[in-house]
Amino acid sequence: MTETTKTDTREYKKDQRKRVLYDWLFIDYPSIFNAKNPTPLEERKVKKALHKFLPENVSKIDLKYALKWYSFRMNYLQAILKQTHRINLNGEPVTEITDEDRIEAQVQIDLTNEQQKQYDEKKALEPKFIDPFKEKRKCVLDDWLYQQYPLVFNHLNPIPLAIGIGEELKKQLPETVSLADFKLVMRWYCRRTEYHKAILEQKHRINLQGELVGEVRENDRKLAKDHFNKAQRKQGNVTKSQLKTESQAEIPVTSELIEPEPIKVKETVQPTIEIKSTKLTLKRKTVESTADTSSVKAEPITPAKVTDGNIAIAKGLKVTLVVEPASIPNIDSTGMKKVTLTVNVANTDIQVTADLSAKSYRKAISGIEEFGVDGCNAILQGSMKQYGVIDDAGLVVQPKKQANAE
Repeated sequence: MTETTKTDTREYKKDQRKRVLYDWLFIDYPSIFNAKNPTPLEERKVKKALHKFLPENVSKIDLKYALKWYSFRMNYLQAILKQTHRINLNGEPVTEITDEDRIEAQVQIDLTNEQQKQYDEKKALEPKFIDPFKEKRKCVLDDWLYQQYPLVFNHLNPIPLAIGIGEELKKQLPETVSLADFKLVMRWYCRRTEYHKAILEQKHRINLQGELVGEVRENDRKLAKDHFNKAQRKQGNVTKSQLKTESQAEIPVTSELIEPEPIKVKETVQPTIEIKSTKLTLKRKTVESTADTSSVKAEPITPAKVTDGNIAIAKGLKVTLVVEPASIPNIDSTGMKKVTLTVNVANTDIQVTADLSAKSYRKAISGIEEFGVDGCNAILQGSMKQYGVIDDAGLVVQPKKQANAE
């Protein structure tokens, strides 16, 4: 899968979940779905119940994307820690939130915070941190279109572009502009609120020569009206009832071409260098284990030969271990970045090692001392890509009766 395909897929999922949440769930079920103050849902039953009420333009996959994103947000995870019950589609408390649910939510919160911290550190080390998309937009718009066609392209006061104008521009792409960057920037330019407003207010489209080449179709005007209303509602400028009233009114259209002021360029801007599509990833540092792992089988897992249709191959294994709090050693980790633990699984010959951040380890030890070995649960989670070694491990300690304490 190419970088462009991945970007298109992410944009598709983002658009679908926004359409499902903002245009349906937040409006029809305001007491169940709330962006700022969510309540934990009985997710499987709520999703199954919503299948019966799916609008025509919403599929089950769209609903899946939206609910997954909604339940992985930070304030939703914090709600699981604070509240005691999950609710159904009628807003009734039905099942109690377990200690395991709270531990999983805390693990996810810690991982998210750790990733954000690493991102902030990376950004602090690079004061000239540049957003790749902004650089692409500058290369396509500022250094080419705004200068070559100042009466056709304008950021603040755009004019509806002629149908097929993109195909003409593809033939004139400079060497510094790739086709993928051009498509991405043109999509952004034509999806802005200012551009939709221009389609609503103006009657004609314009070609590269600045000539009127046709009228804006009524269907395009309706689509622009829908996008414009969604943007206004998300910003809190209008309510749903106001949008219904406005949709019944006629859209004022001007037959005169509104010519924007050309962008003034003080100095001749040299074309920027070609910007390759990049993706920011958060990489964890690999720390060599200091523990004696001679008894651990470090042989890689090789896929079995497929002799029939009953064998599948996985890239990795997510591991969750319930650890006895009393068995966790209290190591002096002052000045250490990592702590390596060796874990034996009771009544088996299985032994694994896990590298933990010293900060999370000290936090877990403090939790055990606070709640007592009999009053808390300890959960170790991570991914196992090599036998006996748990990567990206996290250790969380939570009280057993936290729900009753609140």
